[in-house]
Amino acid sequence: MGIAGFAFAAVVLAVLALPIAAIVDAVRRPGIQWTRVGLNRTTWVLLMSVGTILGVGVLGVAVAVEYLISVRPKLEMAAEMGGYDL
Repeated sequence: MGIAGFAFAAVVLAVLALPIAAIVDAVRRPGIQWTRVGLNRTTWVLLMSVGTILGVGVLGVAVAVEYLISVRPKLEMAAEMGGYDL
């Protein structure tokens, strides 16, 4: 494998790493956080997963960036509220 092959492999790994990291973050968060911010975990995980698979990574990256910029901070604030019972 030449330098072009390594460069291509690095780009593919980078494109896949972001959505995978975002999916892992979303799945690990307790359901109460999602309830508090009024969002659906399943929807976000499916969007990132399907976007990565069907969008050849590009759509998955876009959704993952949106998750990391707008949804994750809200979930972090919900976590800071303490208590995990409704």
